Amino acid sequence: MAYSDAVHLAPRYPVWVPGAGLRKFTASITMAARPTLVQFQPGIAETLKFAWVQYISFFIPLWYLLRQLKYFAAYFQITPCRVVVDRPQVRKINDHDF
Repeated sequence: MAYSDAVHLAPRYPVWVPGAGLRKFTASITMAARPTLVQFQPGIAETLKFAWVQYISFFIPLWYLLRQLKYFAAYFQITPCRVVVDRPQVRKINDHDF
C-alpha cells in the first residue's frame, strides 16, 4: 500500500535570520499527523531479555521465602528428621573376611 503523503513547510514570516543577533533560537512547531497502526514483533534477543528479568523478579522472592520456611521448619523441628552422614566405610588394614 503506497502513501502519497507530503509535507510542505512555508513560514509566514521570518523568525530568525542567519547572522543577525543571537546564536540560539527557540522553535515551536505544531504538526498534524494521521494515526498509523504500527505492528512490532520482538526478536528472540529482546524476548529473552524481557523473560530473564521476569524470571529473576519471581525467583528471588520465592527462593528467599522457601529458605526462610526451611529454616523455620528445621529450627522449630516441625517435621521429624534425622542426620545421615555420607562417609565411605574405611576398612582397616587388619580387617579380614574369613
